[in-house]
Amino acid sequence: AAARPGGTVAVLETEPQPRAGVVEHAFTRCFALNLWHTQAGQVYSPAALAGWLVEAGCESPEELPLLRSPTHVLLVARRRGGPDGDTP
Repeated sequence: AAARPGGTVAVLETEPQPRAGVVEHAFTRCFALNLWHTQAGQVYSPAALAGWLVEAGCESPEELPLLRSPTHVLLVARRRGGPDGDTP
């Protein structure tokens, strides 16, 4: 609801399955453990995040793996209901 119709929503998340070697996997596991212990949180998969964006009224997001950061993924979506008159 915070994004206007046609607005862009971007979500940066740590990739649960990084596209690299042992060091990146170790970072991800330690980061997930830290989230769990300090905030009762966790690392979410791009598929889960995409589903929540669609449920919240966005078009299916584009998943952009960040080449310089194999432990992260960027999801970019537009909120439905833009200038073409489509409603959420």
